[in-house]
Amino acid sequence: MENKPFIIYKSSAGSGKTYTLTLEYLKLALNQPTAFRQILAVTFTNKATQEMKERILAVLKRISIAVDPEEFMDQELMNSLRVDEEGLKQKAKATLTAILHDYSRFSVSTIDSFFQKVVRAFAREIDLNAKFEVELDQDAILERVVDRVVMQVMDDAFLHKWLVDYATEQIQNGKSWDIRRNIHGLGKQIFQENFKQHSSEIKAFLKEKENTDQLQKLVRKRRDELVKLGSEIKLQANEIRIAHGLEWQDFSRDF
Repeated sequence: MENKPFIIYKSSAGSGKTYTLTLEYLKLALNQPTAFRQILAVTFTNKATQEMKERILAVLKRISIAVDPEEFMDQELMNSLRVDEEGLKQKAKATLTAILHDYSRFSVSTIDSFFQKVVRAFAREIDLNAKFEVELDQDAILERVVDRVVMQVMDDAFLHKWLVDYATEQIQNGKSWDIRRNIHGLGKQIFQENFKQHSSEIKAFLKEKENTDQLQKLVRKRRDELVKLGSEIKLQANEIRIAHGLEWQDFSRDF
């Protein structure tokens, strides 16, 4: 196959991905002045989006003024488009003018923005309000989730027992019985990479209610073992301190 419709570039940070992607974009965009309207470039962050847009426009502006045959990008574009220096210059000028006159069709966006456009386009088909809003405030979302969990307490006997037992244990340990704050803190783990890596296994495990009881027993057992181990280490450290005639004040905290 001479034409390769799917090309993967693997590289580390700072190795020139934006340069390479700009080159590949221009190979497509310079075929005809309005070709950019059919090209979708997707990045991860808004910063990367802005950087790529600026890079594409900067290269087009430079080439439209003068082509540098010693420049690798210029050589690649001339070879790909099969034009000489003047031909590449004219194509760059025409493409740059077309983009500036129809900038809204110059599509370089983040993955989030792209999928929002797709969802909005099919909002009616998937039974969504066309004026829906996307919130990225994790704390606000967690607050709503916690409220829903608390509202379901009376309808879910298992959840009710679990939360009552948890609140009781907190009180017995001299801590606040307010479960909302602790549920909120636990909920933050959902957004962590460690949870995402094992989310499917965790969900499958928690489907069986008896697993929750077993997990609680295991955690309490491990906690008691750690507390016991810590106490033993404390006694050993105290014996060593006394054997050497030292006081705890002799140990500086500035280290």
